[in-house]
Amino acid sequence: MTLYRLNLSRQAERDADVIHDWLAKRSAQGAAKWFTAFSEVLHSIVEDPHRHQQAPEASNVGADVRNALFKTRRGHTYRALYVIHGDTVHVIAIRGFGQDLANPDDLQIPT
Repeated sequence: MTLYRLNLSRQAERDADVIHDWLAKRSAQGAAKWFTAFSEVLHSIVEDPHRHQQAPEASNVGADVRNALFKTRRGHTYRALYVIHGDTVHVIAIRGFGQDLANPDDLQIPT
C-alpha cells in the first residue's frame, strides 16, 4: 500500500490548536481524545484520501476539496478539509462542531 504524503497548512494547524485549546480549558481528557481522533483521521487520509467525500465547500472554490469526518465521544462532528495533489494530501482547514461552512477566502488551495 502506498501512503500519501501529508501536509498541514498553517491554517489547519491554527484551527487544530484553537479547537484543542478550547477543549483543554474544559477537559484535558476530552482534548486528548479529540487529538487522538484527529490523528486517526489524518492516518485514514494518507492511506486512501479518495475514500472521503467531497466537501460542500468544493463547489464554491472550484477545487476538489474533500472532507474527512471525525467525532468526539460526545458525538460532535469535526471535518478535516483537504485537497489531493499528486502523492500529497494538503489539509487546508479543520472545521469544528457548530461552525459554518468555510468561505472561499478562508481556504488557501495549494497549486
